[in-house]
Amino acid sequence: MSLRKLPSGKYQFRKTIDKKEYSVLLDHKPTSTELKEIEFSLREKVRTYSNDRITFQKAAEGYINVKSNILSPSTIVGYYKMLRQLSESFKETLINDIDRITIQAEINRLAASLSPKSVSNISGFIAPVLGMYRPQLQYKITLPAKEIVEHYVPTEAEMKSILEHAKGTEYYIPFTLGVFGLRRSEVCALELSDLEGNILHIHKAKVLNTDNQWIIKHYNKTDESHRDIYIPDQIADIIRAQGYVYKYLPGAIYDRLRQVQDELNIPHFRLHDLRHYYASYAHALGIPDEYIMKQGGWKTDHVMKRVYRHAFQKEYEEAAAKFADSFL
Repeated sequence: MSLRKLPSGKYQFRKTIDKKEYSVLLDHKPTSTELKEIEFSLREKVRTYSNDRITFQKAAEGYINVKSNILSPSTIVGYYKMLRQLSESFKETLINDIDRITIQAEINRLAASLSPKSVSNISGFIAPVLGMYRPQLQYKITLPAKEIVEHYVPTEAEMKSILEHAKGTEYYIPFTLGVFGLRRSEVCALELSDLEGNILHIHKAKVLNTDNQWIIKHYNKTDESHRDIYIPDQIADIIRAQGYVYKYLPGAIYDRLRQVQDELNIPHFRLHDLRHYYASYAHALGIPDEYIMKQGGWKTDHVMKRVYRHAFQKEYEEAAAKFADSFL
């Protein structure tokens, strides 16, 4: 940035933006405040001019690139997946031509083939991209109504049958740790060094990166996900004896669990659904919600109760029946 007085008596302000020099002539010597305003105006003009030639596709790629060292690998993978799900016409629309109607039309198209949650996630991706390149754009759209998805939660007897069936195999430890509220990504990232006495230190996750390679992410989903889990002597001893927690691909856990469920004639559920089981069983044992929340790595009890509301369904039904019977 430079300011100089010309022989004509006017002042020339020069500023380099994005490797290109811009010049402004003034009839008087500007104050420092005026210089800042001029510089801001120049940057806005440059940004607007640049946006005239930027499609949403390029803007989205630029947004992901700028955030590449901040976002988790799994989040970046998710963003690229969402980008592929957008229509070619929307992706090729110039950023400055996008308005509320354009966005709503795209959301409406997506809602015809994707779940409400997926549509909401894509909307949540579009917003920050536009926020970076079109901060002045204000819009409000209508999203599809949220759907309530109820995953099957095994009974205590079913879970004990599964664990008994898995004893002596590579999957006994992963299944057991699922019962203790661990996510699959957390189980697969664990190493022998993470076990100290009866305590497992949960502080990383195994996720896919943009090259479709499994990598260890040395930070977890949320701050609350960094936690210590107490496990029984029997489980700790097995881990030490074999020298590892789990050493195969994450997908193999899912495949083996489905196979065991079929063999035992138990409805299908995911390893992640064992977090539901943990919340339900721990609550039934009278463990305070704050401890359940801490072990499961939930950020707030509001989130825990909203996402895993079925964990408290039996208690609700018993209370409702008691209330109804009081009138008879």
